[in-house]
Amino acid sequence: MPFYVQCKKTKNTPSIQKLNEEVGLKDKPLAIFWAKQENREVNMVTSGEYVIIPKEFFYTLIKNDMALKELVNKLTKIKEEKDGKQS
Repeated sequence: MPFYVQCKKTKNTPSIQKLNEEVGLKDKPLAIFWAKQENREVNMVTSGEYVIIPKEFFYTLIKNDMALKELVNKLTKIKEEKDGKQS
């Protein structure tokens, strides 16, 4: 995977800086998967699930997604043109 993963299940937002320091790996971004916990009558329940990633990694994901969509559109257009010529 192009990133490291740290999973947390806590009431409070995880300390992003502390987790990055504890993991200590800098060659890939750290993605923190967080299951936010909430008190209920008897026990804790998950009230939301989030992924915390560095902003630059987020931009990379968007850029890659847009590039993939553009490639699919180009290939679809080529196929449609090819199918049209064969008819």
